[in-house]
Amino acid sequence: MSALGCGRRKQEFRIGVVLSLTGSLSWVGNYMKKAAELRAEIINSRGLLKGHPLRLIFCDDQSSPGLAAKAAERLITRGGVSAIIGTTSQTISSAVAPVGNVCRIPIITTSGFDIDHSKDFYIFNTSHKPEIMVNRSFQYLQEKGVSSVVLLMPISLLGELGSSLARKLGEKYGIRILAQESFNPNSLRLKKHLTRLRAYEPQAVFAYTTGEPAARVAKAMADIHLNVPLLVSHGNANSGFLEAVRKLPVHLLVPGGQTMSPDAIPKDNPCRRVISEFNETHLRRYGLPADYCSAASSDAVGLVAEGFRLSGSFEGPDLREALEKMAFFEGMEGVYKFSEEDHYGRGLETMVVLQLKEGAWHCNKMEQAFEAPSSIQLSQAVQLMERLNRRFPQYCLLSEDIEKTPSQGKAGSIHDTSSRTYHELKQDFMNAVGLRVFAKSREILSRILGHLLCRHLDNPDMLKGWVTELFVSLSQALQEEQCVNPESLEKLKIKAISELGRASTTQSICFQFLMAVEELFGHAGNLRHKASHEALWKALNFIEQNYNTPLTVERIAQEVCLSPSRLSHLIKEEYNLTLGHFIVRSRIKKSKQLLRSTDMPISMIAQEVGYSDQSYFTKVFKKVENCTPARFRREALKQPMPPIPCRQIA
Repeated sequence: MSALGCGRRKQEFRIGVVLSLTGSLSWVGNYMKKAAELRAEIINSRGLLKGHPLRLIFCDDQSSPGLAAKAAERLITRGGVSAIIGTTSQTISSAVAPVGNVCRIPIITTSGFDIDHSKDFYIFNTSHKPEIMVNRSFQYLQEKGVSSVVLLMPISLLGELGSSLARKLGEKYGIRILAQESFNPNSLRLKKHLTRLRAYEPQAVFAYTTGEPAARVAKAMADIHLNVPLLVSHGNANSGFLEAVRKLPVHLLVPGGQTMSPDAIPKDNPCRRVISEFNETHLRRYGLPADYCSAASSDAVGLVAEGFRLSGSFEGPDLREALEKMAFFEGMEGVYKFSEEDHYGRGLETMVVLQLKEGAWHCNKMEQAFEAPSSIQLSQAVQLMERLNRRFPQYCLLSEDIEKTPSQGKAGSIHDTSSRTYHELKQDFMNAVGLRVFAKSREILSRILGHLLCRHLDNPDMLKGWVTELFVSLSQALQEEQCVNPESLEKLKIKAISELGRASTTQSICFQFLMAVEELFGHAGNLRHKASHEALWKALNFIEQNYNTPLTVERIAQEVCLSPSRLSHLIKEEYNLTLGHFIVRSRIKKSKQLLRSTDMPISMIAQEVGYSDQSYFTKVFKKVENCTPARFRREALKQPMPPIPCRQIA
């Protein structure tokens, strides 16, 4: 019901605030609460909302993603809020975001949550996009002469994101990823991981983690005297983290926003006045300066309030539309320029890299903006995509996606803030191949090729390295799924790699690559019912994304808008298998990854992939792999680690 139709709510504009005020994340949650309250007080004192008082309704999620999601639902259904702000971690944001999308209520997150613009229509973020954070950090490392790093990543979605971004952007800045170790965020045993990584003689360590785990990594590096820079997540750009690490003898690097370095902001920066006024008020009120987290919280309140002022509406869809049309909002963390394709609204120019010196943060200057492809490069890429489209019409290669440049508000391909990263797209591609949904595979591969062309159009050797690695991964996926006769597959692979090796131009490389892929798909077969392939893809991809949660036929069927019986029938008809097979397949695949790459106890791995009983997990694993998890891990450790893509094509 519209808020304007309710007597009391006519007088109040309500914003729900979900923060971790107790629990492991309370050290940052309470700081963000202070900033939100202060910004609301300033807005009310200036009467900026057409006479409507702004009221914040706080909910403590106790540092729990599940409680955070419930709190968001309660604020919407019972609290009468028109928008929600807050969330203090990427994991908690991931739990809350679906609530906003389902209830059609804008949610302004203040963490490193990676917005998927294809589905997160109601989610905005005042924390910088993770890709921008890693981009700026690697640019800084390059400027300082760093050419090699090792990765120490938490076993979580945050760690997977950090790893994929590091590998993607390392190649752009000429920084080699020498090795990676993964650790349990709750583990206190980090020295063994760092000792193994030190053997590679890195010039820096990148640990994409926040809070206490990040502080433990810094302490462990100090304990073993690993004297190289440590780069951590931008979620650590706050006073609480500084207090935890200020006495450690480490070269610590933390990406942050312009609020963290007010003296370095140019005088003509339109946000300088906003930052200065809020910082002075914050310092008088709380005895501490504003930091990156408090600035994100303050901006979230300000943006929602401005959305209400512009729209005059309490309705979620109207507020979202007003936010998306907001092209010049002067915030603490930069000038926000939202659009339908960009719910972050800021670029690389608003991010700095902080250094820990003498117990305080230091920053020298504000940095340059994103590099965009030249108009000549874009024109050449468009022409090539059009030629490929005529030769391979089944791929629907969209040249218009490349033509949109950052200056137009829609960055093209690899620069596109609304697109998924290369490594995320590759994982989607492999999932579709494994499920034998080749129409979807072609659609995703079209986007991947667009990414690679925009980046490597003038470097055929580099492009050849990437597509060769992609073709080998595709072959391995088909082999694992037993989609192609092994002997035929080996012959196809040798032939394709040989022909790719002889290709010398960008166009010939693309042609040979797509011809080889089509030959593979031709041997593997395709779905018989084109009309049903999209629903099956969505169902099976939903399993891939939610393997570690309770999955039932009813839940999956509801996700794809089919009846349970219809979905089961389609799966049986197309694959001669049950949904249970695909659930087990996804869980065992993930468990094998964890067994190979981590030292997590098997009991913890069982929990991680959705089995509460270790004995049952072992039984299922043995049935699928013909060996126990312990034996699989022992055998995997005997095998040499495969080289990473960056080194394969260097």
